[in-house]
Amino acid sequence: MALSWLLLAIAPFLAFQAPARSGAPVPRGPSGPRPQNDLRLYLATAAQYASGNRAGALREIRQWWLPEIARATAALRREELHLRSEAKDPDDIDFRTVEGAILMHAQAGIMFLQDQKLRPAKVHLDASTEMLQWSRKAAAEARNWTTMRKATFKDRPPDPALELTESINPRDFYVALASAALALGYAEAASPFADQARLEAPLNPVVQLVAGCVASGLAVEKALQHRDADASRARQAAEAAFREAVTHDAAAYEARLRLGKLLLDQNRAVEAEPLLAEVEAKATDERLRYLARLFLGRAAEQRGRSEDAIRSYRGALEAWPTSQAARFGLAHALEKSSGPDASREIVGAMLDSSRATDGPSDPWFLYPIGPPGLAQAAFNRVWDRTAVVP
Repeated sequence: MALSWLLLAIAPFLAFQAPARSGAPVPRGPSGPRPQNDLRLYLATAAQYASGNRAGALREIRQWWLPEIARATAALRREELHLRSEAKDPDDIDFRTVEGAILMHAQAGIMFLQDQKLRPAKVHLDASTEMLQWSRKAAAEARNWTTMRKATFKDRPPDPALELTESINPRDFYVALASAALALGYAEAASPFADQARLEAPLNPVVQLVAGCVASGLAVEKALQHRDADASRARQAAEAAFREAVTHDAAAYEARLRLGKLLLDQNRAVEAEPLLAEVEAKATDERLRYLARLFLGRAAEQRGRSEDAIRSYRGALEAWPTSQAARFGLAHALEKSSGPDASREIVGAMLDSSRATDGPSDPWFLYPIGPPGLAQAAFNRVWDRTAVVP
């Protein structure tokens, strides 16, 4: 699959990528060499991100050495008692800055994944998730302490700045990381984020959809590595997740489509057909109808119904006229039904269309990386709901 097609899914999210550099980065602050282990500079970078200057903050943090990241985040965690909902004193740390740091590392990690730099990607993504868990625990403890103080010292209410309120929705946060990593082709990296999202919101159909997409991607990876037992377990996990999504949302046509395709890949066409037929009949999205018809054509072929396969592939072409996948399926079905002469015109048209460069890409090519726009939509929800300035 061409990398350009893969990046379509999260291109807006990656818009702030820093320019490529050669050699080791030189640690520098705003006005000279960066002091080692300077928590204030780290917080200033996070505050810059939180204030809305994401591009500048990302350029800065992506130049930090990986041990510096570890030291800075560890130093921040040691300052838990100085967290405030609003910084008033010099030693106070604004909780919004912490949430800015969480999202800054998340975006930096995904950008490093895009660059295929797995070690810095892991460091930043780990920093992001660990800081999210720490911040949630710190906020809960702050609320408990405030409640206790209000009950004990009724004549001396606590400072409102001590009441910390999280604004990052953890469900959307983990969905965003999982879908973004999957969109870049890293199902293995996406897996722990999908698992965490399910722990946060096991009844949410979008969460289950993402978990199913990630497990499907893992199944493909394991099968290519000839790890058949692992691939089988991943397929089972994907099927369970897609079924959960459909259970919790009868109109979850994306999950229904993907469940049907998963069953089809396991030669379970009898089970797959009703699912795909419902998507084809009820979905209003042209992409979903096209894919459902494409997969119904394959299901009919599996069951030896050439005429039904031809009809489905022609319907897929009507829904997406530039589809090479539908043309290939139609040519194959025609050849099986009526011989090679029947498919010659379709094959010629397929070769002609392969030279075209205009128009949207065939959704079939983007299918393995999850629903289009899912990663960007999840990150937008996180940004919109946080106290971080968009």
